[in-house]
Amino acid sequence: MKVKCGQLAKEKLSVITPIFKKDFYDRILRRSHKLDIICEYIRQNPYRLLVRQFNPDFFRRINNIKIQGALWQAYGNLHSENGGVLVSPFISPAEKDVRRQCENANGKIILLSNKPFSAREKPASHDFGLCSEGRLLFLAPINPLPAGRNTFLYLNSVAESISLINPKLLIRPDS
Repeated sequence: MKVKCGQLAKEKLSVITPIFKKDFYDRILRRSHKLDIICEYIRQNPYRLLVRQFNPDFFRRINNIKIQGALWQAYGNLHSENGGVLVSPFISPAEKDVRRQCENANGKIILLSNKPFSAREKPASHDFGLCSEGRLLFLAPINPLPAGRNTFLYLNSVAESISLINPKLLIRPDS
């Protein structure tokens, strides 16, 4: 489709530059429910844009935050004051259950990941809702960490160190 569109544009409009943006995302949909999911995503785009515009602090993205001597990225509400915040990678079924209970109690969460954010990455539907309420902060390393027990033990140690410091001192870009 991209090739044919490019050929037609060149033919009809004398376009020399590419008509698709770099990293244009396309894929073949093999199941009809996938089309429904994509259509719903497109329908929700204006709503998500409006929510981000009205709550910019809940969707802030910062790179180069130093935690335990390593550089991290943050996305979400960087100002979690007034009350506790649950910090974890939420990997095991028991941890995921604790996260669900925290969410049901309107708690705040810092979610640790082993993979950095991609340039265009944004929270999925459920996590978007938590971000829009100012209840979620994602933390991810600048450089990817391999999946495995040692990495997840490391993420747990990062969670513990975050829980022991003043949150106002944590979220500061490294200068």
